[in-house]
Amino acid sequence: MNLKNRPGQNGRSAAIGATVTAALGLLFLTPLGSGLIHLSYELPFAFRPPASVTNVVILYLDDDSHIKLNQVKRQRWDRTLHAQTLDRLREWGAKAVVFDVLFEERTTEAQDNALIQAAARHGNVIFGGSIEPDIVGGQEIGAHVRAPFTEAFRWGIAETAAEERTIRQHYRNQAFPQPSLAWVALEATVTNPPADRLKPRWVNYYGKPGVITNFSFYLAISNAIPPVAVSGKVVFIGERYSVSYTGGLGTDDFRTPYTRWTGRKSPGVEVAATTYLNLLHGDWLNRLPVPYELLLALVCGLAFGAGLVRLRPIPAALVAVGCALLVAAAATWLMWETFVWFPWLIVSGVQLPAALAWSVLAHTKRLQREKESLEIELAAARFRPPSSLERPDRSPTPALESAPVSGPGHDGETVLAPSGMRGSPVAAPPSIPDHTLIRVIGKGAYGEVWLARDAIKTFHAVKIVHRHDFKDAVPFEREFRGIEKFTPISRSHAGFVNVLHVGRHEQGGYFYYIMELGDDEHSGPNIDPEKYESRNLARDLKRRGRLPPEECVQLAVSLASALEHLHQHQLIHRDIKPSNIIFVRGLPKFADIGLVTDIASQGGDVSYLGTEGYIAPEGPGTAAADVFSLGAVLYEICTGLHPRRFPELPTDVIEEPNIFPLNRIIVKACEYEVRNRYQSAADLYADLVRLRLDAK
Repeated sequence: MNLKNRPGQNGRSAAIGATVTAALGLLFLTPLGSGLIHLSYELPFAFRPPASVTNVVILYLDDDSHIKLNQVKRQRWDRTLHAQTLDRLREWGAKAVVFDVLFEERTTEAQDNALIQAAARHGNVIFGGSIEPDIVGGQEIGAHVRAPFTEAFRWGIAETAAEERTIRQHYRNQAFPQPSLAWVALEATVTNPPADRLKPRWVNYYGKPGVITNFSFYLAISNAIPPVAVSGKVVFIGERYSVSYTGGLGTDDFRTPYTRWTGRKSPGVEVAATTYLNLLHGDWLNRLPVPYELLLALVCGLAFGAGLVRLRPIPAALVAVGCALLVAAAATWLMWETFVWFPWLIVSGVQLPAALAWSVLAHTKRLQREKESLEIELAAARFRPPSSLERPDRSPTPALESAPVSGPGHDGETVLAPSGMRGSPVAAPPSIPDHTLIRVIGKGAYGEVWLARDAIKTFHAVKIVHRHDFKDAVPFEREFRGIEKFTPISRSHAGFVNVLHVGRHEQGGYFYYIMELGDDEHSGPNIDPEKYESRNLARDLKRRGRLPPEECVQLAVSLASALEHLHQHQLIHRDIKPSNIIFVRGLPKFADIGLVTDIASQGGDVSYLGTEGYIAPEGPGTAAADVFSLGAVLYEICTGLHPRRFPELPTDVIEEPNIFPLNRIIVKACEYEVRNRYQSAADLYADLVRLRLDAK
């Protein structure tokens, strides 16, 4: 049995993998996956060489400038220095000057006037403002805008960042109408700025801190910067790293994709200059629209979840790694060629690992099931039914004639009976004391079974065995002795059909025995003599298909117990099969006890009688042969397959793992070699009871 390529099971595993993987992708597109979303934006910068940046120059208010210009630490700088710088930059032909410095409060009148006048002389100077939180009782209850100290200045909001001080998007705040510092600078330097100022734009960084041409602020004061480095360009002025209180209060450094792994930070003025350049060149980054991201997560989840589960772990891992690298490469290419990015790490870092994990888990489960199946097949490998009726170490069996026969509860199955021993039709109903014979409800190799009604209108089954159905008197008398011995014990176990009376009619040449009647197939114990059909295990299988493992175990315990009881009295059944197991008041019982006879020391001591598929390889007549037949019945009710297909298992057996422990018992009961089979029904019964206890 090959479980590796079962379409049904693979289909279910693929469906589960696809569903889970797709669901994870959609889940991580929510704030739950913000970390991976941010990494998806940041990681491609690691594979990008620095870009060549023009049009912008930065003047840093750095430590050297602080020292060279004799500014007092932790105090605001002298604003006349900024006025001098503006005049110098005007002389050098700077296109615009952008102060990423907060001038929110007044200082001395002389300093403030000097800065105002210098800005007016230049004509194209932009100043920074800020958004300050409103704190009450240690709680932030709102925010307000802080503009420069004079309305004469043109200004915009300097870049702000979240708590982790990482800037990923251009500033936009619908709650405050004032545009960003970069946007105001753009409006001051171009005639056609981009539309929709509040559109989401992601910062396209050009390299590590310092990628933009920069000079120390004091070099402009000392006239040490070549004018050509400034001419026609936009000059940004702001602090650098460790310097604080340079033009306003607070520090001004932020994390960027280039500084995430180094621990360093980028000056805020460089971020402002970068966002200005993004707007100037139109090369800011756009995130894929939400509907497309949802569709991508769904498609990738379905593809990877359903695809990897069909591969073994090592190929699945190689494919997963290859796909993860391919997705990363495609995302990086897309980002730098089209300036569009998407949360690709949700695919590479969540969906692919999840699909791979499910693939490995599903494969492990398949291996476990295959191992159990292989264990069963190996255990049964010693059983290989012969291709003909030849038996090992025995001469060929005499030709057997196949005839449809029945007994109480029979289903017309083929029974092998010696040639010339078929039942002859009965011309008229035999005479049975105190019973009215209504109609024949079954016919077997040795006689027929009648539905009968006694004097108090109770229905019984009456089997009549005729002498003329036997070649000589020996087997006829043996059958009579069998029923004679069985009758006293028939009422000693719930698993036997009760024999109520045995009689013999010498003149008519037959003997008979009266038995309790089995349940009706449709109405149970309520008998309609015109419609009566005995309920037996064969009909149950035909109607229901194979039975659940738990029901099989319960049925097997009852039948094995009855068979053990029969063997303890030195009797055998010889023809155990589903149609010879009837139900009386819902309880399973062995029927057709007319075949019951003494246990033989060797199988050849009794007639070779039984039903093909249920006969032991060595032939009937021993307790071990009865065990084999019962094992064949258990195989059929457990798998729904005919015993000729033993030890094959149905393809959907994987759905019921509880079948495997019972199947191990069945395999041992159906061993081809007698020495490897259960030596008695008692041993079979003991294992079944243990199995039932373990299952509870």
